[in-house]
Amino acid sequence: LPLAAARPAERTTRIAYAGAVWGHLDSEAMGFNAWRRAIRDECRRQHDKDSNSCKWSWVSMRGSGAPAALTLYAASTFCLQPPGDTISRSGIVDAVTLGCIPVFFHPQQRELWTDHWRAAEASVLFDWTPAAWAEGAPQPLVKDPAVYAARAAAMMAELIAMPAERVAALREAVARAAPALVYAASEGGGQAGGTRGASADAVDHLVARMRALRLEPSTEEQARYEQQLARRAADRVAHKARRAEHSAWLATRNDTLGKRGKERSPKAKRLERRPKG
Repeated sequence: LPLAAARPAERTTRIAYAGAVWGHLDSEAMGFNAWRRAIRDECRRQHDKDSNSCKWSWVSMRGSGAPAALTLYAASTFCLQPPGDTISRSGIVDAVTLGCIPVFFHPQQRELWTDHWRAAEASVLFDWTPAAWAEGAPQPLVKDPAVYAARAAAMMAELIAMPAERVAALREAVARAAPALVYAASEGGGQAGGTRGASADAVDHLVARMRALRLEPSTEEQARYEQQLARRAADRVAHKARRAEHSAWLATRNDTLGKRGKERSPKAKRLERRPKG
């Protein structure tokens, strides 16, 4: 992950946005496309003022344009990640692993993959959902991009003016988080045994989480478990006894039928005495 800790001099673009604003039916229905259009339009306006302030890259749902988007992420300081059809985006992981600070617009985006990273330390959040949350809906209630134009402008102005010290701290947090969001390319990945160290990859973090979930049973739970085991053992013994009893009955019946088969009827005896030919 060399790009996760790339030097600031290599980040020639301040803000990047890679995404599409059409074709996402769920995003359109939930209103998130309005956010995406407002962000795209403001990025274009900022680009017209200063080509290095914001750049937009089109990416289709099938992945067309993805290489250009990744190249843009690798050269940018902030990567905008508005929700689409879902709260999560593959672009979030792409941004972190390429050293670009992800910018979220929904509070639940910081709750993604909590076993692998601390998003609050390595991202910026502009919560665009207060009004929606107040009415119990986690998505926009207004689907007009013009309504969010002022928010988009204020957001980009804040990112452009963010102090260098704050940016450096976020970049360091992103570099620390990057290994935990991917599978290691080399065998063994992170630290042996699934420990959550600085070099632990996504699998190591998952294993550590699973181990942490293993709890010792209480005395009452252990007693119930032992009772269940005893009942199962008794059931197996009873089942074995029933099978043995049934086998004995079958043997007796077969023996009886065999003896009856050997006894010839009077008619059979007469037929045997009849002359042949």
